[in-house]
Amino acid sequence: MTGDALLSTPTPVAAVALAGLMLVLLLSMLAGLWRVLRGPTRADRMLAAQLFGTTGVAILVLMALADGQRALLDVALTLAVLAAVAVVAFVASAGGRAP
Repeated sequence: MTGDALLSTPTPVAAVALAGLMLVLLLSMLAGLWRVLRGPTRADRMLAAQLFGTTGVAILVLMALADGQRALLDVALTLAVLAAVAVVAFVASAGGRAP
């Protein structure tokens, strides 16, 4: 069994399930957008931005499973690394300051 078996075309039922999961994740991102806009602190906004990164990775992995495209897995991995770097940059810029 090769790694390509995981990225084969899903059955119609699996495709609907993947689409449903992606919709739930998009709704989660919408809730995070509310937190980014309302705050109240910089830390709250950063955690919501981290939610975007994590949820974006999950959506890209689901899209890779649904479409069978390996390139989307590479994009998801890149987004995961960038999200981690963003958190490190935020913590470094915040120093020891209170929110």
